[in-house]
Amino acid sequence: MRLAGIILALAIVFPAARALALDPSRTIDQLGHTRWTLADGAPTNIETLAQTPNGYLWIGAQRGLYRFDGVTFEHVPAYQGPHLRSEEVTALLAARNGDLWVGHDWGGVSVFRDGRLWDANPAPPNGVVVRIVQTRDGAIWVGTYGIKLAGLRRYLNGRWEIINAGERGLPREHLEDVLAAQDGSLWIALAGELVRLAPGGATFERLADRIGDGATLALAPDGRVWIADSLGIRPLSGRVGGKPFSATGREGHHHSGALIVDRQGGVWGTQVPDGGRRGGLARNRDPEGRAGWEAFSETDGLSSNNETSLLEDSEGDVWVGGAAGLDRFRIVDLVAAQRFPSDLGVGDTPTVLQGDADGDVWGLWARTLHQAGQDGGVTTISSPLETPKALCAARRGGIWLFSDRRVSLLEHGRVTRDIPPPISDRNAYLDACVEDGAGRLWLAATGRGLYELQGGAWRRFDVSPELKAVPPYDMGTDPQGRLLMYFGTRSLYRVDGDKAEPIWDRKQISIRFINIFYTSGRRVLMGGEGGLAAYDGKTFKALTSVRFPFLAYVSGIAQTPDGDTWVLAGTHVLRLATRELNRALDDPRAALTPRMLNIDDGLPGASDYGRTNDVAVSGDGRIWFLTSGGPAWIDPHHLYTNKLPPPVHIRSLSADGRVYPAANRLRLPTDVSSLQIDYTATSLMAPERVRFRYRLDGVDKTWVDAGGRRQAFYSKLAPGHYRFQVIASNNDGVWNTTGAAIHFVIPPTFLES
Repeated sequence: MRLAGIILALAIVFPAARALALDPSRTIDQLGHTRWTLADGAPTNIETLAQTPNGYLWIGAQRGLYRFDGVTFEHVPAYQGPHLRSEEVTALLAARNGDLWVGHDWGGVSVFRDGRLWDANPAPPNGVVVRIVQTRDGAIWVGTYGIKLAGLRRYLNGRWEIINAGERGLPREHLEDVLAAQDGSLWIALAGELVRLAPGGATFERLADRIGDGATLALAPDGRVWIADSLGIRPLSGRVGGKPFSATGREGHHHSGALIVDRQGGVWGTQVPDGGRRGGLARNRDPEGRAGWEAFSETDGLSSNNETSLLEDSEGDVWVGGAAGLDRFRIVDLVAAQRFPSDLGVGDTPTVLQGDADGDVWGLWARTLHQAGQDGGVTTISSPLETPKALCAARRGGIWLFSDRRVSLLEHGRVTRDIPPPISDRNAYLDACVEDGAGRLWLAATGRGLYELQGGAWRRFDVSPELKAVPPYDMGTDPQGRLLMYFGTRSLYRVDGDKAEPIWDRKQISIRFINIFYTSGRRVLMGGEGGLAAYDGKTFKALTSVRFPFLAYVSGIAQTPDGDTWVLAGTHVLRLATRELNRALDDPRAALTPRMLNIDDGLPGASDYGRTNDVAVSGDGRIWFLTSGGPAWIDPHHLYTNKLPPPVHIRSLSADGRVYPAANRLRLPTDVSSLQIDYTATSLMAPERVRFRYRLDGVDKTWVDAGGRRQAFYSKLAPGHYRFQVIASNNDGVWNTTGAAIHFVIPPTFLES
């Protein structure tokens, strides 16, 4: 889509204090990753990236300049003027006054201002623009290379100054990169040499740092200058004169196509594929080197191994541009601890997640036992059983493990009890197990029935003659520790002593198929296909998915001492205030306002909907979820909030199919039958969660809730003066209440005047 014209916005710009940054404790595969390729409308062969104060992401590519609001890629028409130039964009600078400076391949420079590109060349274009920077004094510096080797252009107070190689101490070498430092100095990397122009200085001074080929410079938040070249990635000393100084680079991470240091001090570099080097992205979370380098490539989901540009935006996201498109890395609340292979479950036991009384969280999948670690990782445990098929928490700590040959109690990593199973059949399917409040261990097995371990011996427990040898679909305990059994299409039963009795008739179970039980204080909570229910020993109360659609397909529930209830339901995780949940259970008029998290927040899959509770709380406070895509966790004490209100823009007006730029006091034709107003908001972290409200004064009595829609429609407006205003909120519900507004006029026809 091409630009309609001037963008009108009464929009806030970025405040000095930025909201988020990538957590250095997270590995690169624990960040949220999204990519856009040609199929998504993204440009290819991206060479440079920038973000202007109005929030737009600007992309310089082989096919020209593009603008991105997180949803739509817009191609900017090339400058049409006397100087012949290539459309290929090789450098971008978002100047402090809001201008976007654009460098071209053998096309000099232009400036995007007032909705279009303007020529800004001091002379006929010559050479490739390598970098454009702005020093502390406001000067714009343009670095080029070409037939005449290094070249610099300086623009300040409306005047250009040209500095050629050999002048003012600028070496006669090919220019490789330019950087504006925090102290106001200008750094130039050339072929094998590094020079610096001090603030207010007249000549360049040569620095002692030894540099290799293919140098790229980057500025760290602490003011240090970093370099990536054939010698490695490292900070520079900045010493003047003397014996050449060489710092050791990071082996295997060099010849960087791009380099940045994020606001937490993490170093990011791209590698251009060359010979045996595969290319891709490299990151070191700790610039002192203690964390080591991480790699991320096409095999991990990167759009291309040939990446050439990097940018950290105002919301803390890191953007990567390259041959095949655009990638974004951002902080997410949910972390996938392990990814399941696509064929998991074929010939395997069901996946199981279980927290025990000691605060440990255990998992069983692919016939292997796993334990959640304090670092958020998952460790494979050398199980005492050959092929564990079921596990459940032991009442006094540890877990029970079941296999075809043994039943073992595992406490603190060692087996403390070993007993034979009630059945020895390799083909037996063990559905569920539970230990009740009296210490009796129960096991349900398909085709075999329900078994009870009491006094060291197993016996089959038949609920009734009609349920002889029929195992319950799921089991749990009530607040008194008594066994609860659900038989699918039949009723819910409770075992008191040796007697089983139905307590909830199947025709009255409003949440449909019951899937899990979770004991909570004086109530037991149940999750089902059609909602969530509670039982206090006397009365059942339900919150159905008809009343609250987000409570469909509940497969996990857990509560924390902080007063939160966490629910895994369908394709999302819910965080509910426990007090609010209890109120909704007791009052059919009460509302529920959960915080909802889904795949956009890092959830690796949907609810597994097996026969065990798929949510558990570990001793370190993490909440664990077992999904169809693997286990994931969230740290409720370290949730991330985007506090930046999104800049809002009105892009264009369309009257009866004709598009008008969004200029204020716009005069439309008479007798307009249909009007369309396009608007946007440039919150790039999670644009799919940006929400809008708008109103047309004199037409809309209240704000119109547009959700995520970025268009407003009106028909048969009467002649008159109108004011349209739109506001927006970011992914965390932070509103820009000023938004953007536009005034327009529809004049009367001759007969109406």
